[in-house]
Amino acid sequence: LDDSSCVGCHMTTAARAGAGPFAGEPAVPRRGRSHRLLGPSDAEFCGSGFLFRVERRDGKLGLILTNGAGHGIPGLARLRKFTIHATLRSQDQRDLAHTELVLSSDDRLLVDEERHLPLPIATGAAQVVVRVDHWFLGKTVATVLDKTLELP
Repeated sequence: LDDSSCVGCHMTTAARAGAGPFAGEPAVPRRGRSHRLLGPSDAEFCGSGFLFRVERRDGKLGLILTNGAGHGIPGLARLRKFTIHATLRSQDQRDLAHTELVLSSDDRLLVDEERHLPLPIATGAAQVVVRVDHWFLGKTVATVLDKTLELP
């Protein structure tokens, strides 16, 4: 099965029932595809397209977002957008500062693109909490990613 195509990502592999049995032989399971089409309606799958890391460059802190999908984010649907929230948090879990980035059809994250989101200066910051919300038709559909990254 070709895993490098759209189907390779959006329709996971599955063990399918084999044909038969024939002449007393047992049916042998075969490798196939699930017919469940994964896309933006599946939060975990959708979140897997967003890859994050934190870097210090020239004394400034930044959140680096890399496109892990095989296409632009969002895809071709003009009514869809993603809001990336980055909240700097102290060691004792106090929120210190917040910034965000919106990806839409007007400002897509292209294939293999890496985008730098400058983080605000916040004394005592120890980590950044990253949340990605999926919007469709002007409403939040789901949080597709919620993770905490330690600051370097």
